[in-house]
Parts: sequence; structure tokens; C-alpha cells
Amino acid sequence: MRIFTIVAIVFIAILAMVSFSPFQVTGYAPDNISLPDTLSSPSPRHLFGSDNVGRDVFARVIYGARASFLIAFGAQIISFAIGISVGVFSGYYNNHWVDRVCSFIMASFHGFPFLLFVIAITAALGPGIYKIMTAIGIVNWVGIAGVTRSEVISHSEKEYVITARSFGYSNFSILFWHILPNVITSSLIVLIQGFGDVVAVEAGLSFLGLGVPPPTASWGKMIFTGKDYITTAWWMSVLPGIFLVMTILSFNIIGEELMKRWTRRK
Repeated sequence: MRIFTIVAIVFIAILAMVSFSPFQVTGYAPDNISLPDTLSSPSPRHLFGSDNVGRDVFARVIYGARASFLIAFGAQIISFAIGISVGVFSGYYNNHWVDRVCSFIMASFHGFPFLLFVIAITAALGPGIYKIMTAIGIVNWVGIAGVTRSEVISHSEKEYVITARSFGYSNFSILFWHILPNVITSSLIVLIQGFGDVVAVEAGLSFLGLGVPPPTASWGKMIFTGKDYITTAWWMSVLPGIFLVMTILSFNIIGEELMKRWTRRK
């Protein structure tokens, strides 16, 4: 498993690095239309071939990673901010009215179909990278909140917290200076595990026409466009699909390895 984790980290690092300079890496701008090169098969000129309007598929695959990483990073930051806040207060005030309110909100979000909720918010906000990350972020925080709540409850009765209370520390001080540093690691691991899910959701939204607006490259949109040419130009959908699957698997492998290490340490 360790070798797969190393490969996953290297893959994500290289993809993230090259995605922010796609023109220098590929030699083609991702939106450059060249009608004479329409549906060119993979070759030294076009490493991954070209699409139905002559755009270089390799450049668009690399550039599509930028959109996926930006959305995943932004959405997870929003999810983490909401989830950690709700989880900390819910866990610290366990069985208090604060906990009941937070638990009700968490149950409401958890009970509603995740993808349908994201689609509804995205449709209301409209297309755009920042709107997509906002829509995913305000729906995807429940898992982080649940883990944080459980960790806070388990730490609330430990000796260092009881000692802090006996010295007259305020609830705010105990929460954010004593408990939070001890529970945040598990929440960060859940955050990393969720990156792959966000990449998949973004691709699904783009496939449905609710994701990154054209002409910006997106793996989901590329797969959607290429499905009409699957028998004549398979590279249009298959190659971005491979990168999408590898990215999701890589984030999942990294998250699982971090969780195993954290569990052993506990």
C-alpha cells in the first residue's frame, strides 16, 4: 500500500504543478481552435489527439486539472470552516440546546441527497468556478462536522480539559486553545479524503452542463463532448476520463493511508 501512496502523491504533485502552466508544458493554448487539425488522432504533434474543433486534448486535459483543483480546494476550505465550527460547538455543548440545534442541521443536510442538493444550489447560483465551489462547500461539510463532534466529545472529559476548567479558563479558551489543536488532525484527514469526491462532483456537474462554463476546459465537459465521437475519436472522452479516475483514486489512497497512520497513533 505504501508504494501506491507514493505513486499517488507524485501523480497529484506533478499534475498540480503542470496544470498551472499548461501552455509551456504542451505547446498549445487549451482554447486554440485549429479546424485543419479536427479529430486528429494521437501523434507527436498532438500527444492526446485533438477534439471536434481542433483543440489539443492534452492541453485541455492539463488545463482541466486546474479547474478541478481550484474547485476542490475552495470547496473543501468552505466545508472545513463550516464543519469544524459546527462540530466543535456541538461536541463541546453535548446534550445542550446548542448540540440539539447543530445535530438537527447536520441531520437535515445528511438526509437530503447530496448530489441533488448541489445541483439545486448550482442551478440557482449559475455556472462559474467560484459559484460551483460555494455550492459544493455549503453542502459537503457534514462529514467533517460529525468527525469533529465525536472527537470533541471524547476530549471534553479528559484530564487536561478538567484541569483547564478548574483554573477558570473560559469556554472559548478551552475550545480553541486546548481541545481544537488535539482534534483538528482527524478533521484534516477527512478533508483530504473528500478532495476526490469533490473532483468527481465537479466533473458530474460539468457533464450535466452545470459546471465550468465553456470554453474553459473541464474533464466532465470533455467527457460529455467526446461521447458523441466515442467510436471515431475515442481519445476525446477516454483520456480525460482516465485522468479523472486516477485523480480520484490518488486522493482516496492518500486519505486512507493518512487515516491508517492516525488510527495507529491513537
